[in-house]
Amino acid sequence: MDIQKNKKQLAALQNFIDFLLMILFLSLLLLLSPFLYVFSSLGLFRDKKLLIEIKDEFLTPNEGKTFFVYTNRSDNETYINDNLLHFIKPDIELIKLKGKTPFSRFPEKYISYILHNVDEIGFPAFLKVFNGKIYDVSLHKDFYKAKAKKLTGDSLNKIIEDALIRLDSKINHHKDNWQ
Repeated sequence: MDIQKNKKQLAALQNFIDFLLMILFLSLLLLLSPFLYVFSSLGLFRDKKLLIEIKDEFLTPNEGKTFFVYTNRSDNETYINDNLLHFIKPDIELIKLKGKTPFSRFPEKYISYILHNVDEIGFPAFLKVFNGKIYDVSLHKDFYKAKAKKLTGDSLNKIIEDALIRLDSKINHHKDNWQ
């Protein structure tokens, strides 16, 4: 009987300790919540500040510009350099990704942020700034199909022209929805 009584007392003591720990945890959480809120707000503020900076320093000055983004993957770079880049119009800005780092005449932090937030995944891709927003279309599937078929010349130019038409169509679709 003493063993049974000791087990019940031990269980009651364990429940009491669990209750105290829970009260202690909730008290600490309540006490620290203003600090947690302030620290989390700083991160949001930093992102908001960067977005304002991107809009003021990148999007507004580059309104209407189109960008071609491609990677330096060894199996693609030569094909892109030899077959694709000469079809890109001179007014289209080039952004080359080396790994995850963008190389262009534009600040890396702006381009990196923009590329992490594109709608369509996959490179190469076209981006365009319109009304302070970035619109994008990926050429990923078309590019790899063309590369597999070893397409050159007019076939690649058509892929580029079709992608630019899709990009303008995407922008026009959003324009129509605003009105």
